[in-house]
Amino acid sequence: MMFKSREIRWFQIKSSSQLADWFASFDMSFDNSKERTDYYLPLPDNDNIGVKIREGKIEVKNRLGQPEVVQLAPSVNGNAEYWVKWSFMSPEDDPLVKEILEKKQDWIPVRKSRMGVKLIPDLQGKIAVLPLTTMGDNGCQIEYTQIFVGSAQERWFTFGFEWFGDMKLSVPDDFMKKLLSGIELNKDHSMGYAQFLRDVN
Repeated sequence: MMFKSREIRWFQIKSSSQLADWFASFDMSFDNSKERTDYYLPLPDNDNIGVKIREGKIEVKNRLGQPEVVQLAPSVNGNAEYWVKWSFMSPEDDPLVKEILEKKQDWIPVRKSRMGVKLIPDLQGKIAVLPLTTMGDNGCQIEYTQIFVGSAQERWFTFGFEWFGDMKLSVPDDFMKKLLSGIELNKDHSMGYAQFLRDVN
């Protein structure tokens, strides 16, 4: 399967109590979120391609063009990136996948606990805040994730928006203001996983 998306993501060492409180209003926390481990192929000389194995799927992402700086709130700006992603299942008995998961040679493990919602327009055009598992042709996924990176399992936090579908959803200003109130995020900490993993390893 192939997907296209527009993404803005930040990485920080410290957690954000404001973001944690916002997700707590939907009864979400890192403690009650499902944990998983993704394995990323390190590409030291490239930050526009990402390859990972996630729960039996192989995902390949390619960034289209260069990041574009955008401002989402007075103290929140980041790098918007356009990506195309291919995702396909790998047989459980595939020898290469089995070797990677068992020996973990050359791949970077990233353990994740994720909180998130999807914004999807209803038939009247109003935006509903729904669980991540909700399917929709167009919308915006908002997630806040605690990650532990590499063999050292260094802890980081990442917050991001991912717009999906052909019709890019416009997030209402009042929603964005409530979500981002009191938060400071800047473009220096805004990047995709490919660049982040290249820089920290």
